[in-house]
Order: sequence, then C-alpha cells, then structure tokens
Amino acid sequence: MIDLSANENPLGPSEQVRAKLAAATVERYPDSSARALRARLAAMHGCELEQVCVGAGSTDLIFHLVAAFGAGGELVAPRHSFIAWRLATQYTRTSYREAGAGLTTDLHALLAAITPDTTLVCVVNPANPTGAFVPQDELLAFLALVPADVVVVLDEAYADYVEPPAACLGAVVLRSHPNVVVLRTFSKAYGLAGLRVGYALGAATTIGALERRRPPFSVSAPAQSAALAALDDVHHLETTVHLAQRERLRVGRALTGLGFEVLPSQANFLCVRTGDGELAASALKANGVAVMPLSTYGLPEWVRITLGTVETNDRLVASMTMTR
Repeated sequence: MIDLSANENPLGPSEQVRAKLAAATVERYPDSSARALRARLAAMHGCELEQVCVGAGSTDLIFHLVAAFGAGGELVAPRHSFIAWRLATQYTRTSYREAGAGLTTDLHALLAAITPDTTLVCVVNPANPTGAFVPQDELLAFLALVPADVVVVLDEAYADYVEPPAACLGAVVLRSHPNVVVLRTFSKAYGLAGLRVGYALGAATTIGALERRRPPFSVSAPAQSAALAALDDVHHLETTVHLAQRERLRVGRALTGLGFEVLPSQANFLCVRTGDGELAASALKANGVAVMPLSTYGLPEWVRITLGTVETNDRLVASMTMTR
C-alpha cells in the first residue's frame, strides 16, 4: 500500500537524524523544558527563549491553546479548517464556528464573524486540506483589524513548502502583534511525524500560559535530539521541499489533463475534486494507493493527496483513471 493520505515526508528524516536516533539515550528522562531545542528555535526565528514552547507535535499545542484561551468563549476559523481545531473545542467550554464560503481562506468573512464572545481565531496557512495560501500583505491587514484581546493563531505547519519560504509570516509579526501565536511542526518537511515535535512562538506571557498547561516530559529525549539534528541538515530540508514543489506542479498538471479539478496549493499535497471522494478513495485503495477523502471537512466531492516520490506519484496518476 502506498500511503498518500497523511502528508508525511516521502523521504523520511535525514541520515543525521537517523544517526542521532540510533545513539539516543532512552533510560533517562528528557529535559522537561526542552531548553536546547527552544534556544535553537529562538535564535532561528529571532526571538527570546521565553517566546518558544515545544510540544508533542503542533496538534498537542492546538489543544493546549484552545484550553488556555478558548475555554468559556468562542473559536472562529475559516471554513474547511484543519479538523484538530474543531476537535480541541469539544474538550473545553469553547464554541466553534467557521466563517466564509468557497475553497479559499476568506479573511473578510473571518473578521466579520468575530463577536464579543470570540476569544480565539485560527488561520491555517497554507490551509489544510485545501492548500490555499494567504499572502503576507493580506494577513497583516487582517491582523491590524482584529481586536487586541483576541488571540490569533497562525498555524503554519506547511510553511516550509511555500514559494518563496519568506512568504509565511512566522515570528516577524510577533513584535507588532503580541496577540499572535505562530505554530510550526517537525512532522512534515523534517520527516519526524512519528516522534511528535512541534512548537509555538508568541509573546512571553502567552507562551508562559502554554508552558503551564504542557505536561512534564511531553517531548521525549530522542525527539528533542532528532529535532536539533534535523535543523542542522539544511540540505535534506531543501531536497524535501524542492521535491514537493516540483511534484505538486507536475502531478497537478497531470491530474488536470485527466479532467480533474485541482486546487492551487502551497503545501505538500493537492486537493482534487473526484465527484465522490469516498468512492474515489475506495477505488484507489483497491489499487494499493491510500488518499484522504474529505467528507468530514464538508467536502464530499474531494480527496486530499499527499505528494510522494516521483515513482509513487506516477502510480497515483495512473490509478486515478480508475476513479472516473
């Protein structure tokens, strides 16, 4: 089975990471504060140590963010947002509401949806599962109009795949907007999905609230060591990103040529309209290719397809003819 359903890195982690894992110490507890990793990330993003929180994947941090800043209030998100945001509200006294129509991130609708009850807003950029991307200037104009007491989370899990990489805001926005939190992950471009490492950047007070909710030792010692090694291997990151960027263009053109509607994407996946997503996913699975049907996202006609290697993508394209 070729698994193109979870947006994982088809190349896996770098050899430097594999060597670190092979030599990892597992009999002792990890540094609960992940200080070395946080210091490295702070230096990379040009912020202070107290502005970085490391968690067991960015999804772990999503749940902590909602618990810390959403409880008793309301979370507003663009339509078809990453499902973890909706799931996180179910464990707290947080209302969840999506704003906008269509398949792009509608910041005007999102801004109009903010009420006095809104305590948290999230913008997944690039968006999952559509791959839609909001440029810096539009996002900055949006942030300037959001009330200062509303926490805005920029979920940038797929930022590494954006062309050019600097198009994502990252930490540059934190000084002018202290109500903003930026989420990043090692699960995608760095190939560490199974180790669960993600991080949040924000104002020291906001990050402090996250740290107080994060369980001790939530990020294992091997995971911390692997993340540091992954940051060292810039070549592997560039190879991963360039593969995804080339393949999203090539595969997108191939699927369009077969008559499928393919949404523009700045991530490592494509959102493809098949007519019946569940039926298409079943047909592909029967041919040994797993993709993600999107009915749970309110997109029953669509599937999300992770971009793999050239070989696996060729097999995907060939198999897509069976879904017609």
